[in-house]
Amino acid sequence: MKKWKERLCAVAMLLVGLFLVACTSKAAKAVEKVELGQKYLTELNYTEAVASFTEAIGLDPENIPAYMGRAEAYVALKQYDDAKADYTTAIEKTAEQPYTQAEAYVGRAEVNELTTANEDALSDYEAASTALDTVDVEKITDVTEQMLEALKIKVYNACARLNAFFGRNEAAAASYTKAIDSLAKLPD
Repeated sequence: MKKWKERLCAVAMLLVGLFLVACTSKAAKAVEKVELGQKYLTELNYTEAVASFTEAIGLDPENIPAYMGRAEAYVALKQYDDAKADYTTAIEKTAEQPYTQAEAYVGRAEVNELTTANEDALSDYEAASTALDTVDVEKITDVTEQMLEALKIKVYNACARLNAFFGRNEAAAASYTKAIDSLAKLPD
């Protein structure tokens, strides 16, 4: 009876070990596929980029860079609905990552502008601005203060441009003022 329990324990530990190796292997393969997708993006090979990012998502459905990269490739292929869907997924999966979430909102806003959904674009830029206001630079390691400020300025300028387009000059002036204030805070 004791040997039976020992064997059962050994088999269980072996299965747990195999499961952990398989999970690690899947995650590593997903990272490789994202890196390959990024390479394809730089080569302007958007069809292959989509395929690589799709494989990464299949291996790891929580891989935000895969959704963001695939959305970028879809934009280049003018598959705007697919791009919006990927940016939306990224937005939903990054509630605890405000900088990345803001990037996804900006991506979707740019797609909305390309498809002349300007009201939706403005809404997304405003959501990006709100997300950026919650970023705590001390808690993030992969984003510099300059990157944060550059994205804020891009968002503020887009909001101002769209508000002016809609004839909301007061809101446009406030957005420009906010962007200029952000520029003044940047180190020399």
